[in-house]
Amino acid sequence: MNIITQFVDRLTQFIFGVQVFRLIEKCRQTNKFLQDIDYLVRRKKIVQATRLAKSTLSIWESSPSGLEKWIRNQFLGNKLELLSTWHQQWQQDINRAKELIRSADQLVEIAKNNPCDQQSLPNLNKAQSLYQQAEQIVYDETLERSINNLNNTIQKHEQFQEKLINAEQLASQLYFKKALVIINEAKAIIPTSQLDARISDYNASIEREEKYENNLKKARLLATNNQLEASVELCKNSLLEFRRSDGKNLLQKLTKIIDVQAKVRQAITLEKKNNFEEAKIVYSAVVEDVLSIDQSFNISNIQLKLATIYVKTQKYQEAFLCLAQLNCDTSAYLKGFIYASLKEWQQASREWRKIQNPEIKEQLNILKDLIKRDRLISIQDIEVDLKNLEHQSALNKSQLFLQKFGSDSIVERNMAQHIEPWLIAEHWNKKGSKELIDLSEKEWLENPSITTLHNLTIALHEQITQNDEADLSLFAKFICLWFTLLANLEHNPKLHDIVWMDTENINFETLQSKLVKLVDDLIEKFKQKDPIGVEGLKDGLRLELMVLNTLQETNLRGMKFNQLTILPGCYYQYSHLFSNLNFPNEQLSALYSDWGFAVAACLDNHILRAIHLKPIYPPQSPAEIYSSNFVNYHEGRYHLQQFDWRRSIKSLNNIKSCIQSNSEWRENIDQLCSAQRRKIDDFSEHLEFAEFWYDLLQSQNSRSYLAEYKAEAIRQQWAKDKISNDSALENFNQLKKIDPHNPVVLELCQKVKDYQDAQKFDKLIKAGNVEGLVNFAKNSSNPKIRFAAAELFIDIAIKGAENRSMDADGIRQLGKWAYEIAPHEPAFREFYRALRIPY
Repeated sequence: MNIITQFVDRLTQFIFGVQVFRLIEKCRQTNKFLQDIDYLVRRKKIVQATRLAKSTLSIWESSPSGLEKWIRNQFLGNKLELLSTWHQQWQQDINRAKELIRSADQLVEIAKNNPCDQQSLPNLNKAQSLYQQAEQIVYDETLERSINNLNNTIQKHEQFQEKLINAEQLASQLYFKKALVIINEAKAIIPTSQLDARISDYNASIEREEKYENNLKKARLLATNNQLEASVELCKNSLLEFRRSDGKNLLQKLTKIIDVQAKVRQAITLEKKNNFEEAKIVYSAVVEDVLSIDQSFNISNIQLKLATIYVKTQKYQEAFLCLAQLNCDTSAYLKGFIYASLKEWQQASREWRKIQNPEIKEQLNILKDLIKRDRLISIQDIEVDLKNLEHQSALNKSQLFLQKFGSDSIVERNMAQHIEPWLIAEHWNKKGSKELIDLSEKEWLENPSITTLHNLTIALHEQITQNDEADLSLFAKFICLWFTLLANLEHNPKLHDIVWMDTENINFETLQSKLVKLVDDLIEKFKQKDPIGVEGLKDGLRLELMVLNTLQETNLRGMKFNQLTILPGCYYQYSHLFSNLNFPNEQLSALYSDWGFAVAACLDNHILRAIHLKPIYPPQSPAEIYSSNFVNYHEGRYHLQQFDWRRSIKSLNNIKSCIQSNSEWRENIDQLCSAQRRKIDDFSEHLEFAEFWYDLLQSQNSRSYLAEYKAEAIRQQWAKDKISNDSALENFNQLKKIDPHNPVVLELCQKVKDYQDAQKFDKLIKAGNVEGLVNFAKNSSNPKIRFAAAELFIDIAIKGAENRSMDADGIRQLGKWAYEIAPHEPAFREFYRALRIPY
């Protein structure tokens, strides 16, 4: 072969001036070089790629002959022209990268030669940017090392510059010893002779600094020994030679202290002359001056001086402000004195009992006498008011008495059993029912308690029972408050005011039943005036009873506010009062939401009313979402119970995931769907309902139902030749994913397969394809096909033997095929035995 190519090369060289095979080999080699170049370029090895491109281009003629052009075009296309263009571009990129690296090297060198220059760090950062730009163009190990070295250099220069700046700042503040330590640390990072001059300057200034610090230490010692004038003089002399900030601060503080001492002496003199107003001004100025010197100074003595002046001038509130943070015997005495002056005996006694000095006992004995005298006068004043029927004044004085003297059983009993009941009775007798409601509601809002709730509820009851024109909204409000009152019945102190009731043995269950019946009777009475509005009242009654019974039957802790159990109606009416109620479970939180009426109707099996009552806006809070799911479940369940499955679709689809995660809901809906199935006659409706049921639950019942009806639909299409055998099988296999073991699907699938096998069997027979028939029958899993094929061969063999149209070898071959297809078929054993075929 080599001889032939050499001959052809010589021939084409002679005729066309080129060696064809050598030229083709060069093209192949060039393609290999181009792949290598592409590999290098993708790894940014532009320098190596450029060299290889140059050497590749150099092996080709710049002015090729016509044949060479044609061969190059066939094997390389325009790759050489592109390579030439790329080579030029790469060379430009390399030159640009070299220029970037050269500029970066220069900046690094400048920075290294002058590390103290403030531009050294910016120059290094700029060099880093230039290196990175070059790295984007070419990849070079030397460049990578330069970048790594530069990163270390930048880190050192950053530390060096930071310490250099700190040292210069300290030196500018005359802290030369600290500056020397830091500048030596900088020199350890980057050794440079440029720091020597600064180190020398710092060393030269340290002697002056140490002399100044010794003088400052002596000045502080003099100040500690209260030799303030000498301390000030020493500070001033030291600052003449060495003006550092700590010395200035000390001098300023000493000057202020001298000024404060003078002001204190002035204030004491003014106080002795009873010039309290001016003394107070000077003491206040002293406090401000002392705190301006040092916030941590103890100013308690000055505060006591100020408090004493305020006590002498009977400005007790200002005195209390001065004494608020003080906890000494003097402050306790002054506080007790103020309280005693204000006749607040308990507080006065409490303060004086804190004092450890035994001399205070005499003051306490005097205080006891004053308390007894004031107590007797206060009781006498209350008695006088009661004789004059001034009950409000008596109540005010009784409350003041308890505040001043503490608990007193006689005064408290007098208030509870006489004064307050009298005032309440008078209050109710004077007011009209509408005015009473407004006033009672105002008291309830200001102080939500069992008493104010009771008063408001009774006022509402009076209005709706005595006024024929009573508003429906008042009746609704009455129901809300009445049941919250029932929820707190055992804690209602008003029960003890009922004379005819045995308050020691109240049967609360019987009492509650009677009070609930009272509301029922009122609703029936109201029904004649407004039958439509009464439906809303019944909704409220249902909800309140539902929650009340739930709390009492389950012993759940109610929704408490101020020790009151709040029911939903009251919660709705005054929601701004009860923003922080905690609900023990989801169902109760639902009953207290805007969906509460609908949820209660569901629980009471009034589903149509629940559907009417449910809000039209989408649920937002967790309680509303739970409520919406609960109502949707009961609505869908109701429609299924009525065998109206289409109307249940929307509500049940809305809570599909909830049903699937709730075993009770899932089981109930599954049973109702099974019942609904039995009520459907139309085949297409069966299919629609099966799809809905399966999509909703995917239960085994729904799987079987959907699979069977879909299988029947597929069978009908297949029987009418509307779909092919393969399509029918594909559809049946899809149904197996829904219900893998459904007997109807499996049976129909097998029928299609049997039909397919029978068709193929007939086709092979008609085509006379004996070998194909044998192989098909042998590999078939259909026993009918195997039996039919073996039976066919045996029949042919028997007929051939009978009419002597077939020789022994042919008959034996037919027997072998039959045996290969159905070796264990009992019907053919006699035939196999006759041919001596073992079975």
